Amino acid sequence: MTTSIPLRIETYPLSVIYYSTFFLILQAPKLKKSVVKSGPGMYNIKSVVEKIAGGYQVKQIGIGIVGFGSMGKTHSYVIENLKYFYNPLGFDARVVSVATAHVETARAAADLIGCEPASSLNEIIARPDVDVVDICTPNIYHYDMLKKAIAAKKHIYCEKPLCITPEQADEVAELAGRAGIRAQVVFHNRFFPARQRAKQLVDEGRLGRVLSCPSVYLDS
Repeated sequence: MTTSIPLRIETYPLSVIYYSTFFLILQAPKLKKSVVKSGPGMYNIKSVVEKIAGGYQVKQIGIGIVGFGSMGKTHSYVIENLKYFYNPLGFDARVVSVATAHVETARAAADLIGCEPASSLNEIIARPDVDVVDICTPNIYHYDMLKKAIAAKKHIYCEKPLCITPEQADEVAELAGRAGIRAQVVFHNRFFPARQRAKQLVDEGRLGRVLSCPSVYLDS
């Protein structure tokens, strides 16, 4: 029986698992029909890695991060460490620029990451080496930033919530679809191995007709 995520990666940080999935599908979107899928946005990461490494040219993916609070730091850490969790990785993702609310903090963040500072989102999306805009700003700024990034034909990876109203989220989804770009929200708990396994058991009918399922997430 094929599980959605191999047991060997159950101890991987969830942020690493989720971020890698975004970049793997970005690298080889045509693989989506050929990999194990257990629900919306859920793929067998190991399967995609093997297919990319087995015959697809390694792609260079440049990322521009907007916001460098706790989530911006987490995302930059994950991007840097993907290669330690997946070998071969199948793509080369790196942060090429970072923008924050102040020039001084942007410079400090850039020095820490090893990239170039940016004074604004506009400066990031103007860079030809930025393929993905990673939005880690406070929630109220997501909507306008997403629209700008999509208009510039940049792929987007956005911290949750996508927007602050359902109407804004629907508009962003429609714009992303029209632009033909890849867009993803950070719902990393979907890739928690226990949830993936539960979804698989339900899909296979092994639990009967499920009417409800209480779930508790405990963290130390």
